[in-house]
Amino acid sequence: MRYIISISLIAICGFLGGCGIFGQQPYGGGTSGSAAIPGDYSKHYAYVFQYDKTERKPLFVIFWIKTNGTKSGSKMDYRSLTTEINGRPITPSLSRKAAYALQQDYSLKEIALTNEEIDHLFKVDEDDKDSIAHDKLFQSKVVPNLKLVDK
Repeated sequence: MRYIISISLIAICGFLGGCGIFGQQPYGGGTSGSAAIPGDYSKHYAYVFQYDKTERKPLFVIFWIKTNGTKSGSKMDYRSLTTEINGRPITPSLSRKAAYALQQDYSLKEIALTNEEIDHLFKVDEDDKDSIAHDKLFQSKVVPNLKLVDK
C-alpha cells in the first residue's frame, strides 16, 4: 500500500511540476518602451526585452514601429515572462536567445543576429534606452525588418 501511495505522490508532483504549477522558477522579467525615430518624430521604435530565469541573461527581444501617441503595452504572466503585446499573445522561443520583428498580424519574424549582437542590444537598453534608435547595429540589422504595428 505504501508503495502505491509513494508512486502516486511522485506522479502527481511530476505532473504539477511539468505543468508549471509546482516548482517552476520565474523568468528574469524584462523591460519595454519606445524611442523616437530620428527624423520622423511621428513614429517610435517600440521594444520588449525579456531575460531568462538564470542570472538575468538575455532571452529574447521584440521590436516594432508604432505611431507616436498610440498606446503599446506588454503583459507578463505569473512567471515574469512576457506573453502578450497590445493584448495579443506572442510565442517567442524560450529555448534559445533570439531577436524578433513584430508583424502586423502579431506573429514574430526572427531577425538574423548573432548571440553577441543580441547581447549588445540588451546592453544598449540597460545603459540608455533612448540611444537604441541611434545605435549602428540596430539601424543596420534591425530597422530594415520593422513594420508599423498599431492596434
